[in-house]
Amino acid sequence: MLNITFKPTMLKKKILTRLFGAIAGVRTTEPIIAFTFDDGPDPYDTPKVLDLLEHHGVKATFFVLGIRVLQHPELIERIIQSGHALGNHSWSHRSMPSLNSFKRLQEIKKTHNILKPYGKKLLRPPFGHMDWPTCRDILRCGYRPVTWNVTAFDWLDHSEKEIISLIESKLKPGSIVLLHDSLYTFEDVKYRNRKPLLSALNHLFEKLRPQYSFVTVPELLKRGRAIKRYQHNLGDPDWLKSRKWASNIN
Repeated sequence: MLNITFKPTMLKKKILTRLFGAIAGVRTTEPIIAFTFDDGPDPYDTPKVLDLLEHHGVKATFFVLGIRVLQHPELIERIIQSGHALGNHSWSHRSMPSLNSFKRLQEIKKTHNILKPYGKKLLRPPFGHMDWPTCRDILRCGYRPVTWNVTAFDWLDHSEKEIISLIESKLKPGSIVLLHDSLYTFEDVKYRNRKPLLSALNHLFEKLRPQYSFVTVPELLKRGRAIKRYQHNLGDPDWLKSRKWASNIN
């Protein structure tokens, strides 16, 4: 497979960001933040996250996998009925820069078709892996690429306290927070445990509520100017090969 890429040093970063930048947050003074959840829907963990969001009156954005939407359409109905937003996270969670353009477009379009009419035209590439051809194909499908500027690395074996600390240390108005209601790929099966995340979110929502309002990414984008960042992240092929896949375990 011929994969021609151009590193940021070959073109001015400003031009790359304007043409192929991903939304990483919003520039605003309003005390609003967007929590996002990737890799679902999952019949075991997603309902627990939805219950917690409902309890605290929090609206969030779920970047979902087409293959899981096909398996659990009832969870998509619940997400929408609860007032949350849906985004595209590809069909099968493959690293997009590792695919040719035809396969990338398939990953995007298959999920787009199954999400109609609920999905917003926002896409988060799996693992955050991007290069300019990946972003070009996302844009060709009418989508806006979305990454994040706050994460708790909750795909690792972090405790409740570690998750809280990682989020609080980076949070500011206009932030987009990356989390996972489920893990479709992982390094160790034990990392799929969402209990530390749920406990951390329960604490954060109670603590942050007087200071922040929680909105969906589409709503966040209406309230300020998007902060775009160019990413040239192809991932480590050996690391990708070492990942375990939920579809091979469930």
